[in-house]
Amino acid sequence: RPGVQYIAGGATQNSIRVAQWMLQEPGATAYMGCVGQDDFAGTMKACCEKDGVKTAYMIDPSTPTGSCAVCVLGIERSLCTNLMAANNFKIDHVKEPANMDLVQQAKVIYSA
Repeated sequence: RPGVQYIAGGATQNSIRVAQWMLQEPGATAYMGCVGQDDFAGTMKACCEKDGVKTAYMIDPSTPTGSCAVCVLGIERSLCTNLMAANNFKIDHVKEPANMDLVQQAKVIYSA
């Protein structure tokens, strides 16, 4: 649709994207979360890569990626969120060697 923007989001992922913007060093930040195996997951990954954020998404092929519709009218906004796959993140994903490397290399960890 004309005027519709699809961007990576969610409170935590947005915080990481802002930190990445402030640091201005590609790959200085990383994000883990759970997504489905769908176009929304691809859009989120592409947005993060464009912004310089490393992604280590856990993929749940049985549940769609969460989404949030935002309606903006003047200075007011309203949000309607559907968390879907974001609810399915498992600690075992963090324990995978490549993801544990991200954790061990981190200077700051933000979890929500």
